[in-house]
Amino acid sequence: MEHHRVDHRQVLRSVGAALSGPAALAVLSEVFPEGAACNRAFGVYAAVGAGGFSGGMVLGDATVRLAIRIGVLRKIVGVVVLAGIKKGLPSAIRIRLTCRVRYW
Repeated sequence: MEHHRVDHRQVLRSVGAALSGPAALAVLSEVFPEGAACNRAFGVYAAVGAGGFSGGMVLGDATVRLAIRIGVLRKIVGVVVLAGIKKGLPSAIRIRLTCRVRYW
């Protein structure tokens, strides 16, 4: 059975983000009078929101992919270094390098 930790800071950030949308819409509806200015303000708000959402999805995916590649690259470099160490050691002091994976 897996136990998941709740990051309370992330919960607070998420609640703040959820409350900022309706608050911004309320400010826009109070500041801009009905008519062309109001329509333009809501149009800009919608465009910026859609761009931010789409950009966040793309950048989030790119960030995750980069982190995975860096992680894989680090493992490959580690294996190459260990193989080089094993091959470069004199036979008198060569040690057995093993990798054990433990599953809990």
